[in-house]
Amino acid sequence: MEEKQLSLISVIVPVYNLEDKVHRCLNSLIEQIYTNIEIIVIDDGSMDGTGEICKEFMRRDKRISYIFQENQGVSAARNRGLDRCKGEYILFVDGDDFVEKEHIQKLYKAVADNSADISICGFILKSKSGKNNASKKERMYSNFECIRELISYDGFGGYACNKLYSRECIGDTRFSVDLCVAEDLEFNLKVFMNVKRVYETKHNTYHYIINESSATNSLNRDVKKAMIKLNSYLEAGIRCKRICVERGYDKEIIELLEDKNLCIM
Repeated sequence: MEEKQLSLISVIVPVYNLEDKVHRCLNSLIEQIYTNIEIIVIDDGSMDGTGEICKEFMRRDKRISYIFQENQGVSAARNRGLDRCKGEYILFVDGDDFVEKEHIQKLYKAVADNSADISICGFILKSKSGKNNASKKERMYSNFECIRELISYDGFGGYACNKLYSRECIGDTRFSVDLCVAEDLEFNLKVFMNVKRVYETKHNTYHYIINESSATNSLNRDVKKAMIKLNSYLEAGIRCKRICVERGYDKEIIELLEDKNLCIM
């Protein structure tokens, strides 16, 4: 297949004070085997050298655009990217993570070969203690099955950054800016209700960096911030349950959401 026949894929990259990590992220994107991409970097008010690094990458590669905004959080940054992007498919990559060279190619092949609305890959988790390869299975899910997988603890998870979305299934859905964590679960639930087929690949091509100074982990070291995190999780769970009830999903789905909230508490 010639390159001009391949779909344009928009890669949305939120960044904030990542001058020591954003090089690796952007390098991994410009080196992708699948080259018909646009890379939209949303700088959420960085106060270090992140912006200059991103601008240098933009000068090097015309596929990169850089947008600066006042600090509003990762949800607002992702929403800005969604409003700006032009691709037929959409991918999220956090600025402190990176991906394998075949990451986009494998995800795109999965949706194209299987007429799927969304494709999913596995994570390679990295922290000071080493790395953990999350082995995945190759499988197609129907609408009900993918909703169950999304919200269950043994499923593929409600993360935004291990999925390639068709633009059509996202539509005008956006991330809730008032949630500091679990905003991607609510977002994904709304999106997944618009899909017919979701394909999970066996490939682990996304490197998720467990950063002790990240927003999520920093909450664990402060009681007040930990309560904000807990409340955000619970509020996201309440919203997700309300959505499922309104859409008429059965008792199994509702109980899974209730169990998730109970475990958090």
